[in-house]
Amino acid sequence: MTLIEKFTQLPENEVGEFLKQQNLLKSIKLIDFRYKDILIYTIKNNLNKKVNSSIEPQDIYNDFLGGINKIILSFNQEKGATFKTFILKSLKNFTYMYNRANST
Repeated sequence: MTLIEKFTQLPENEVGEFLKQQNLLKSIKLIDFRYKDILIYTIKNNLNKKVNSSIEPQDIYNDFLGGINKIILSFNQEKGATFKTFILKSLKNFTYMYNRANST
């Protein structure tokens, strides 16, 4: 069974701990595989209309993935959230801060 197949079959409540066991590159690839569509959708919905139009949601997504290791390490399943919920909240905060930094 490949790593992607194993990851795809994991229930949502086991994803965070599984990602903590992977190296950064594998974690990025797995997150990209499983969550890319919903993360890009979230970025598009949270972008302020005043943000520089030359910046694409994909650029913000790539920046977000650049800091994903800190997000993975700070995920705490005992707090009651799934990794999907945690990563979406983290992305919303990231996009909000991006909006503030780039608003005119």
